[in-house]
Amino acid sequence: MLLCAVVAATAGGCIGQWMSDIAPSSPKPDLVIELETPDGSAGLARRVGGLDLFITNPDGTFWKATSVRDRPRETTVYLMVGGDTSWVFGNAPIGAANVEVSIAGAQATLRSGLYIVSVPKSVMPSEVSWRFVAADGTLIVSGIGLLE
Repeated sequence: MLLCAVVAATAGGCIGQWMSDIAPSSPKPDLVIELETPDGSAGLARRVGGLDLFITNPDGTFWKATSVRDRPRETTVYLMVGGDTSWVFGNAPIGAANVEVSIAGAQATLRSGLYIVSVPKSVMPSEVSWRFVAADGTLIVSGIGLLE
């Protein structure tokens, strides 16, 4: 079973769709960003006012896991938990060119103002050190715990 928690790193609230709203999708949409792992991949598609998170299984089947508000001028953090991988995703800080994480087995990518981080189920997202950096390597923001 998957659980979706939506956490905002901004003062405003964020809205996400829950498990009952998940439905198989066809055809697969154009993804702005995708992160592949041995357990499958997660990708974000941008639509007017929102982001859709799609999960692709190792066998190639995929489905829309959740929908959240797109806040391109604010840094946001969303969490999708389930299976062997948890996914942390959202809008990156303005000026960020890369996201880096500290935990072995975790992966991260950033493109077009969006980021996705995969966290193995053996690791709590609150234990992960992270940092967003500019193209020249300048630190923009960092911390410990992907949900803070």
